Amino acid sequence: MKKFVVFGLLASKIVFGATITVAAAADLRFVLQDLTALYEKQYPQDKLKFIYGASGNFYNQIRAGYPIDVFMSADTHYPELLYKQGLAYKPRPYAIGKLALFTVEPDINVNNPKLALLKASKIAIANPRVAPYGIAGISTLHCYHIYNDVKNKIVFGENIIQTAQYVASKNADVGLVSYSLLLTPQLKGKGKIYLIPQTCYKPIVQGAAVIKATKDKNAAMRFFNFLYSPQAIAIWKSFGYGIPK
Repeated sequence: MKKFVVFGLLASKIVFGATITVAAAADLRFVLQDLTALYEKQYPQDKLKFIYGASGNFYNQIRAGYPIDVFMSADTHYPELLYKQGLAYKPRPYAIGKLALFTVEPDINVNNPKLALLKASKIAIANPRVAPYGIAGISTLHCYHIYNDVKNKIVFGENIIQTAQYVASKNADVGLVSYSLLLTPQLKGKGKIYLIPQTCYKPIVQGAAVIKATKDKNAAMRFFNFLYSPQAIAIWKSFGYGIPK
């Protein structure tokens, strides 16, 4: 009997691995590289698979039955909708994004953002129909009372990474992009940055949820809970994100 009990206790501690498919907002591509390294060190039995894109597109795909385990949106709106529709477990905010004006043009002074936007011949902004950072970008133009003056100069990126690439490749003079992307090795020091005052746009509170159709709820919840661990929070902060209370 004692041997049976000991065996039972050992068996109860076994954690089976899984491949966890995560649909993630495009601004998370680089921070998730660091988070993945940390997660897979702690849970070597799991493998993370990421798909990056615009949050609104993922919302539509999940509703259509696309196989996703965890949804990391660039807002809380889409995860909350999925929760209310019975397609996701209760979502939780994991980070607060920040918007920045970005340029690689030497003659544009980002410290005067209104003048910089007016001077630009092309302004890159993520598509506000599907990207929360795009909504923040349009809000910023209204905040500076220049939307009508510059609306014909706007070029829309499919997501926030493409928006930043428009600026880095000089296909746009300036862009309103995720601050976290500008802290990555790929873009850090590549241009000039001005943090847009957060009074100019609604807080970009980013939320995650486990999708009810997940093939492995335990594994999906394991990764979901990891996003809020002290070690993960330190990485969020290192990429310039705020932390929700």
